[in-house]
Amino acid sequence: MENDGPKITMDMKQVINLIRDCAGQIERSGYTIDTDELDFDDHYQVIFKINKID
Repeated sequence: MENDGPKITMDMKQVINLIRDCAGQIERSGYTIDTDELDFDDHYQVIFKINKID
């Protein structure tokens, strides 16, 4: 039997919460972060904009 790709172990709600937790952790580390979350019919897109600290 062929492997059809990675096995999905979380539902989308859990994945979205994980993404948001990641953004929160980055922010708590002292960075300014802006996220854009876009929910399309066939995929969910997240863009992290993180200001660099000089």
